[in-house]
Amino acid sequence: MKLYIIRHGQSKDNAEAIQAGDRGLTELGVHQAQATAEALADIPIDTLYVSPTRRTLETAGILSKALRLTPIVRSDICERNWLYDDPGLSGREMAQLCPGLRVGPEFAPDSGWARERNEESGDELYQRAQRVLRSLRAEYPNGSGTVALVTHAHFSGYLISVALGFSRRQVETNWLRMYNCGISHLEFRDHATMMWYLNAHSHIGVPISA
Repeated sequence: MKLYIIRHGQSKDNAEAIQAGDRGLTELGVHQAQATAEALADIPIDTLYVSPTRRTLETAGILSKALRLTPIVRSDICERNWLYDDPGLSGREMAQLCPGLRVGPEFAPDSGWARERNEESGDELYQRAQRVLRSLRAEYPNGSGTVALVTHAHFSGYLISVALGFSRRQVETNWLRMYNCGISHLEFRDHATMMWYLNAHSHIGVPISA
């Protein structure tokens, strides 16, 4: 499996340096997503997964047009601590925000998906990243399939760390930082996990850390 991990474009929270819940992209974030779509347009990606937040869904909506893929929403690639007490989008709201989105039965059409999720420890995030990686590798055995995830800074760092075999302690002492719309590329082979590049961002120009 080849795996592309993409952080969302700049959000309104990023621009204001706060964590207030579930807010969408800034104008700059939209431009970053458009540049990322162009950077990925010639890569033959089979499946596009997206976290169920406004910023990731708006990013994936832009990417999906260039990639000609139907985004699939999955809650297990959301950011650490979920949405900080924000109940999140309903399944219907997600579909309106990202036309063509495939929304599974875990997302109720009329209530927020994160209404009962508001805390997550570093240990729990590490375990969630392990589960996500196991599920992806089971669905796409070595040598088959190319998958892209539109996700978040902390979750990206944990997922890549797990893929590279970092222990829970090593994740904390070797933090992998992701810029808005940074792209990381891994490949899983029978004999090794290949880290082709981490947090590539030349396609978006000068990066803005948030």
